[in-house]
Amino acid sequence: MEEGEKFVALIIATVLFSLTIIGFSILIYKILEMYVQFVAFNIFRSNPFRYLDIRPKRLEPFQEKLLMQHFEYYRGMPEK
Repeated sequence: MEEGEKFVALIIATVLFSLTIIGFSILIYKILEMYVQFVAFNIFRSNPFRYLDIRPKRLEPFQEKLLMQHFEYYRGMPEK
């Protein structure tokens, strides 16, 4: 094999290897994209407002008592 033929063969091998790597990268990206869409759809289908629920939560009785003690304490302090 001549020097020029080796060079052409090396270029062809490099191009094919690069295309293979790019192809596998696209394949992995598409598989991950499908997985993310599947997971997101299942989360949304199970409870669409789970992450959008911004209603205030009801306090436990001991939390309410502590909060009222806090307000009573600061209500008695003089203004600065």
